[in-house]
Amino acid sequence: MDKAAVIARVASDPADRLLLARVLDQYEKAERRGIPAATVFLSPREQAMAQALLNTLGVRSGYVFDGGYEGAERKLLAFLPDWAEDAAGELAFFRAAFRDKDAVLTHRDILGSLMGLGITRERVGDILVSPHSADVVASVLHRDMDTIRQAIEGIDRSAFETVVDKLMSARHIYILGVRSSSFLAGYLHFYLHLIFENVTLVTTNSAGDILESILRIGPGDVLVGISFPRYSQSTVKGVRYAHDRGADVVSITDSELSPLYPLSSVALMARSDMISFVDSLVAPFSLLNALIVAAGHRKNADIAQIFDRLENIWDEYGVFGRSDES
Repeated sequence: MDKAAVIARVASDPADRLLLARVLDQYEKAERRGIPAATVFLSPREQAMAQALLNTLGVRSGYVFDGGYEGAERKLLAFLPDWAEDAAGELAFFRAAFRDKDAVLTHRDILGSLMGLGITRERVGDILVSPHSADVVASVLHRDMDTIRQAIEGIDRSAFETVVDKLMSARHIYILGVRSSSFLAGYLHFYLHLIFENVTLVTTNSAGDILESILRIGPGDVLVGISFPRYSQSTVKGVRYAHDRGADVVSITDSELSPLYPLSSVALMARSDMISFVDSLVAPFSLLNALIVAAGHRKNADIAQIFDRLENIWDEYGVFGRSDES
């Protein structure tokens, strides 16, 4: 079978051909190894293309489109051997209950939170939002599921609310993280600078340059210091300087053994795993995402006005292209 020729009969767009190649890979995996195999979640359009591919191949049985419930829009395509009855093993189901009973969260809020955890859109099926909770159909790695669950369950609620209070009342917010933690710091800054007026991201790795960047920090200011093993001495020195100057220090770190902890006004803990030589920052990202959402809810009216202004500016200056533009 000439895979390229078969796929070309169904799709002409390179992105669509890549998607169908992955569908074909899962089909062949199930056929060859006699085990269930599934694609990522597919949109209705992508489902139609996948069905057309199977029709072209003459595949009439041994597969199912499943979104977890009747009437689902986004579905994965599962290829099943004779002994498998359904695709339930490929799906995960979550219910997220809103802590604030007055919170009004949308599909976009929930999806943004999930993507902030590092979960890609293709791993998420339908999101069903009700007044006080959201049900999510997903297909995610078990390791990431466990890490996210532990991060959520391990949050000190009192400390979390204290951090939000300090951010709300801060004269100036400084965010400090170096090496792999710089990505966490940049993510936090990207959103907080939309919520608050005076937010500074300390972007250097040098201890001397860090101290120059926070030279004027003092009482009424907040420094958010982010560091995980192996803890950067540059971050520790910056945090110590802020502490000595009378600023509030919010530490995002992994445990009470962290060198940031004794210098902190309040600390939030999140586990940082090591996968091979790579830092897994799923838990810290989930914590920061929750912090951003909580701060945004406190300034809900202001946020709406800010994004209305941004949308007008983006449209006026053509910042983002439209989907119909080449």
